[in-house]
Amino acid sequence: MPTFIITMNWTEQGMRNLKDAPKRAAAARELGKKLGVEIKHLYMTSGKSDLMAIVETPSGDNVAKFCMVVGGQGNVRTSTVRDLARSRIHENDLRAAVTAARPKFRRSPRSRFAICKSGSALP
Repeated sequence: MPTFIITMNWTEQGMRNLKDAPKRAAAARELGKKLGVEIKHLYMTSGKSDLMAIVETPSGDNVAKFCMVVGGQGNVRTSTVRDLARSRIHENDLRAAVTAARPKFRRSPRSRFAICKSGSALP
């Protein structure tokens, strides 16, 4: 089943009502069950995000619905990414991604500089 990582940051309303956070977390788990999202782990974090949830669901649409409802309550802002476990990534896919990310260069006929397609010159 696909895994998603949801990072969340408290809003001002969420910080004011911080004492209700455990109740909201339990309510989020119940909401997740109704929408087909299983919350595997929920972490309070330090740094860029205040909270992080690891969830599993058969469809990304379920995660989107879940995040819209949770975010719509006004206590957190959410951001979601799909987890691509290393075991699921094939070597050919990695090679193709690296090749696609490599900038393409052409030689200027009158210069000793290589010119990137973006227009910047490299010695």
